[in-house]
Amino acid sequence: MKIQFEQNERKVSFFFSLGDGEGGSNSRGVSLAKNECFFQLPPSCNTSRLHPDLIGLCALMLVNPFVKTKITLNIPVSNYFASFVSENFNLEFTNVDSSLERKPVNDSGVPALAFSAGVDSFAALLSMPDNVKPVFMNMAIPNGHKSMYSAESAKHAISHLRSEGRAVETLDSDMEFIRKPIGFPTDVSNAIPAILTSEHFNINSIAYGTILESAYRVGGSGLYVDYVGRQHYKQWFKGFEIAGLPMNWPVAGLSEVGTSKLLANSEYRNLAQSCIRGTAMSPCRNCWKCFRKRLLETALLKGKVTDEDLVGLIEIPEAQKHLLKMPIKHQNVIEYIVSKYEGSNISMNLLAEKVGVHDCDFLEKWYSPAEELTFAPYRELTRSFMSKSLGVMTKSEEEKLEAYKIPDNFSILKKEVNEKLKNSFPAKPSVEPQTLNAPNLGKRVVRKLIRTIRQVF
Repeated sequence: MKIQFEQNERKVSFFFSLGDGEGGSNSRGVSLAKNECFFQLPPSCNTSRLHPDLIGLCALMLVNPFVKTKITLNIPVSNYFASFVSENFNLEFTNVDSSLERKPVNDSGVPALAFSAGVDSFAALLSMPDNVKPVFMNMAIPNGHKSMYSAESAKHAISHLRSEGRAVETLDSDMEFIRKPIGFPTDVSNAIPAILTSEHFNINSIAYGTILESAYRVGGSGLYVDYVGRQHYKQWFKGFEIAGLPMNWPVAGLSEVGTSKLLANSEYRNLAQSCIRGTAMSPCRNCWKCFRKRLLETALLKGKVTDEDLVGLIEIPEAQKHLLKMPIKHQNVIEYIVSKYEGSNISMNLLAEKVGVHDCDFLEKWYSPAEELTFAPYRELTRSFMSKSLGVMTKSEEEKLEAYKIPDNFSILKKEVNEKLKNSFPAKPSVEPQTLNAPNLGKRVVRKLIRTIRQVF
């Protein structure tokens, strides 16, 4: 695959020319939908000072799912970076400058955060130095495309952070539309805007809101896996380091329970919103994230979840679909929620029977072995913050986490209770026609109500 990198004023573009067999649907059903994408830059930002290996890293994040064997980038990368990619990705960068030195790590710069304004991303922000540079990639929707995504909540949060003096950067990109279905081509590619502006802002590392469930695969994957032994670490965590801009995962030692607890007790509680379909200060309450995050916050703030707290959530079709999976995505978080449940709702009691009821309070604490995934200059700060804010898991709690395992025959063991759970779910209530007269309804809500009414009648 040939890749052309260009900057035109405040716009950086990547153009892809495919080779034989490239871009088609891969084993995950993902294909290349368009042959170019762009990233907006801040005023006066010039990528000419950017080390070529960082441009190569960005290119790799964009095309890794679609390229076959070779990447021919119009800007030569170092032999050091090319050798690393060859060894760990089995891909060849054909344009190499053997005289190019690798980029040294800049310990004296400022940390960047690939910011989303969700709960986990806000938790990372809270745990980082005051001079952190949050960089938010705003989805630029091309003409003729539609998306359920709404940036309204994120933009509201960013506006608030700026009013406090935080230097949050918002940069547009249509990157997610190079993929079909729409999404990040690789799970770390949302850092590309921060990488492209790293010289401009003197950035020394790239932080993510990656949590314990993602790093160590605790929850829906079935069992704990040490991240350092995973292919993802060998490719991407080490790849960023090789390119001279290390990754920084300050909340990798926190479960979703821990990040939610941090935010529940912080001044940003009402700003952080993981739901990407709702509006500012108003999540959609109709998605899997809303089900999980709302009940988790309730459990943390009240110490329990009651039948009253389930109203409007247990009826969410998307949540029901996820709860019927074997195993459930973030099953450890669902286990925490049901351990706090006090009520007689049939579906919740069957869910508790499915996942089991046991003490999950250790998930509120920090798993300290994850400290190695924090950029070295900030480890002491991270440890101090986590110790004061949440507490550190004891050795026995660490062992409990590391022993976490969903039985291989879980789907067989729980088949009967899962069928009962499926039949117990309440239907989402129909909307009465007169609801259209309710005050202050937005256009999107009205359109949705009209569609629902047509289905009912």
